[in-house]
Amino acid sequence: MKAILALFVLLSAPGWADTAGPTLSCTQEALEQCKDVHFKLDAVANDEFSKMFETRRMRFSEWIKPLALYIQGATGMPASVVIAQAGMGSDWGGSPAFRNNNNIFNHTCWAPKTAIAGEIELYGRKFSYKATCGVEKTFGKVGRPFKFATKEESILAYLHMILFSPSKYYKNLQEELKRGIKNNPPRQASFRSCASVLNYFSSDTKYTGNLQQVIQMEKLESYDDPKCWECLVQQARQPVAK
Repeated sequence: MKAILALFVLLSAPGWADTAGPTLSCTQEALEQCKDVHFKLDAVANDEFSKMFETRRMRFSEWIKPLALYIQGATGMPASVVIAQAGMGSDWGGSPAFRNNNNIFNHTCWAPKTAIAGEIELYGRKFSYKATCGVEKTFGKVGRPFKFATKEESILAYLHMILFSPSKYYKNLQEELKRGIKNNPPRQASFRSCASVLNYFSSDTKYTGNLQQVIQMEKLESYDDPKCWECLVQQARQPVAK
């Protein structure tokens, strides 16, 4: 229960949810499903992701599931999409960028001295991230992977880009997520509503189609837990204790 109350809550960011909605139905069963959701990835040695590819995919999906649910609860972005993007971006925990740079989503840079930084206020707390341009080149590309201090900071950079990027390409997704969260009960974004933006995560014109195929093949829709999500949203709408 403490983990739920301490959830990272994007809804508390200015302008994200200006008014508290009616109380949602949050059953004990749903609370049990959510109890392990927190903004922290368990430390896992790289050799844990060095097994057979099929085993690695399953291990990676379970490992990142808490944060994927966290993101789903705070934003409405389907957990299945988050897991698929993270899996494809990191080769399911096998890429050099993931192992050496804590770079889950394969954020890339072009100039060696490039650096990024950002800050998000979440549930009365401020979370920050920063990254510098890595040394090695991304496999098959000219770009280089950003280097993060922790994998959680890589997640924050991903969230910041989706929710607060001023780019016109993200505007429709941002509006879709805001509308869904403010509904009661909240309405999760669909893959279709996200697809037009997801293309901008990669220069590969087949990226969105490949993403959808991964979700289907790995049966990642099972991670989109509406009961758990409603509980997370309900907790997010509670006033922060002084």
